[in-house]
Amino acid sequence: ILDKEIQPGYRIIDLGANLGYYPLIEYSNLGGIGKIYALEPSPYNFEILKKNIKNSNNIKIFNLALGDKKGYADFYNHYDSESSTIVEINQNSSYFKKKTYI
Repeated sequence: ILDKEIQPGYRIIDLGANLGYYPLIEYSNLGGIGKIYALEPSPYNFEILKKNIKNSNNIKIFNLALGDKKGYADFYNHYDSESSTIVEINQNSSYFKKKTYI
């Protein structure tokens, strides 16, 4: 779908860019023309995303979530994977809580 839909010159907002897999595919389809704005709220994933796309001038990355209001929210990261959520998790789960900017 990305190969069919993304054309050079597009401006793309990638919400939940994770480790950068899709932003890199989108980047290759832009042909050096256009911009990608990649948002990733997980601090863990963001550090990996930063490393994975470090050589691209067309991808701007932001360590934040997108929501219907400004502020901070509890953000839950999984200890053993890149999985994360802002939905409240049971305290006995394998997630840890951190504040993130929305």
